Amino acid sequence: MNLVPREELAKMLRRKRQRIGVKQKKAASVAGLSASHVNRIENDTTNPSYNSVYQLWKALDQLEQKEVKTASDLMNAPVASALKTDILEEIARKMREGNFSQLPVMENDECVGRITESAIIEAGDPDIQVKEVMGSRLMEVQKSTPADAIREILKNEPAILVTSGSGEPEGIITKADLL
Repeated sequence: MNLVPREELAKMLRRKRQRIGVKQKKAASVAGLSASHVNRIENDTTNPSYNSVYQLWKALDQLEQKEVKTASDLMNAPVASALKTDILEEIARKMREGNFSQLPVMENDECVGRITESAIIEAGDPDIQVKEVMGSRLMEVQKSTPADAIREILKNEPAILVTSGSGEPEGIITKADLL
């Protein structure tokens, strides 16, 4: 039987915890250990018992399963939206009341663009239709899209529309939802 050297085990535990994005304190709490003990195990400054290492590994496995989030977990539903024919003044009121910075513009249950606070302000005329100032459509993802992928997309996009298998909008995710 080949045993993993203690130094390598310490590295494996630290990498596993960091990969799933859990703090030492959280891992320690779930494992029933102190945060300082987890720190010493990960930094190989202690000779931990088999039970401590086993409890920590088991806790990280539990946390890994719980921490895997998808678009479905992050989205806000139902989706508030605008129509291309809506008047900017009405949409501005809807955005203020709902505390939205942007809305998808829908036509026949399909996203055809977006309207933002900036676009409304820059338009200067509250009586024109959304279609005259709307921006590009929102990127769409499925409900099963992993949260890591969502984070990457939101680095370059202000919002993401979460759609069903048939393409109907089911939710929306903005950068604020990741905070």
